Amino acid sequence: MLLRIFSDAPQPALRSLGVPNERLENTPDRNPTAIPHNKKDDAEESLDLSERLFSDTQSLKQGIRDIARDLESANATEVSFQEQSGVIGRLRDLASKAATETISATEREALNEEFDQLKTEFDRASEKEIVDRNGVDLNEVNSTVLGFSDENIATPPEALSAMDALVEALGKLTGLKKEVGSVRAKLEKAMGSLNV
Repeated sequence: MLLRIFSDAPQPALRSLGVPNERLENTPDRNPTAIPHNKKDDAEESLDLSERLFSDTQSLKQGIRDIARDLESANATEVSFQEQSGVIGRLRDLASKAATETISATEREALNEEFDQLKTEFDRASEKEIVDRNGVDLNEVNSTVLGFSDENIATPPEALSAMDALVEALGKLTGLKKEVGSVRAKLEKAMGSLNV
């Protein structure tokens, strides 16, 4: 540093500061060959750096594509769970109607038939081929797993039992929706980080 500051100073002044002659002769200003410089090595390093940056960029782009696919899957899962929640709500309404003593046997039979059809629709919604690599197996979100597959509303006591089972099933489904929402939030955060 001292040599650079005083490189324009006369050599006698530098000698008076105690700088030896051989160091003066090898300063960059006095001897351009004092700093080794190899353009071939620089070009190779530059090419290597460029290739690594390109590879890193490709990896980041692939990561963004993977996260986008997982986000799409999480969104589809949430939509499926929303549909299933709606079906459970309708099943509860039917069970509530069937639990009253004021309806006729014919009406109760029609309600029970609709109840069975809705259970079948619920299970069909769980069979959608949605690939989810985030810990939720959609094939396990059906009436059997959620605990209301054997329920019917043919009599008022059975309708009351079905209502209890449906409340539990809705609680389980809500828990799964929260899990998927949490996964989606993490994926969105990861996507934001990769985009930065």
